[in-house]
Amino acid sequence: MNDNTQIPVETSPPAALAKRKTGLGRGLGVAGLLFPAFLVTNTWLHYLGHTGAWREWLPLNLFSLPATTAIIALMLWPLTALFVLAAWSRIDSAQLEIDSALRNGALLRWLLVPMARPALVTSTVLTFILAFNQFAVPAILQVKVFPAEFWVSFNTTFDYGAALRLGWPLVLIPLVLLRLLPRDEWAWNWSGRGSGRDCLPRAFSMPCRVGSAVAVPVAVGLSPFFPLCAVL
Repeated sequence: MNDNTQIPVETSPPAALAKRKTGLGRGLGVAGLLFPAFLVTNTWLHYLGHTGAWREWLPLNLFSLPATTAIIALMLWPLTALFVLAAWSRIDSAQLEIDSALRNGALLRWLLVPMARPALVTSTVLTFILAFNQFAVPAILQVKVFPAEFWVSFNTTFDYGAALRLGWPLVLIPLVLLRLLPRDEWAWNWSGRGSGRDCLPRAFSMPCRVGSAVAVPVAVGLSPFFPLCAVL
């Protein structure tokens, strides 16, 4: 057997472990998007409601517009994350090695953000459309916003004509935004495995890596983990 045989980067143990972690993160992100709004809201009411388990330590007012916005953001942030990760999966190692100064903030400014810009625009529009048409969370938390008031009114009167007359912004605004989306081509798939994806973390300093190692589990815990525990 030749001792000089090299193990491909994609099949080396560190790369395989990173691939498994990435797949787990994507799975949790998709799971966070699949949870019904009432389940997520009831989970936070269980922890932070008037008689919640954490009420003594975190006396937050869930029945408010900021809390409603925060819950919807926790439900929808995986959408942007998945779009951006799909765009970054096409990074080549040559793009990282072309300039030794391309690290940390410079890497974000000159490579990562420009590469993910089409995905950011698309995911931002989709997130706004989903949040704009979200009525379950504000209705449960008794926050007066247009989608919730529209739904409560229709659910009380069952007046289809009035629903069509009042609900046109919920249809027209998303259609206009989708029509205005740029037609830039970018890959929404995970098959385009750039050679630089596995070495991308090494382009950041240790404090940045430690910060991301803390921020990602916190975000995953606040979004899909608590509702998943409620289901199980």
